[in-house]
Amino acid sequence: MVGFFCFIVLIKVRKTYRKIISISRCEQYLCQFHILQAVWRWLLLSAHEIERSDRPILFAWTKKLMFAGTEAELLIK
Repeated sequence: MVGFFCFIVLIKVRKTYRKIISISRCEQYLCQFHILQAVWRWLLLSAHEIERSDRPILFAWTKKLMFAGTEAELLIK
């Protein structure tokens, strides 16, 4: 595609958006909210057989992983 350039695009977790953006030369990033929303929805799906009591723990670990600035911050309890 001649003349179609972009550098960074912040998108939602939708296949349609990703497919449209993928035809360009854009970097694709998901915002933190949508990543966490997708993780929570994944944890809720019964097909994954995750215990109800484990869901908040796994979600908290995911948030800690996302927001840790360094490996040391991640390893601190």
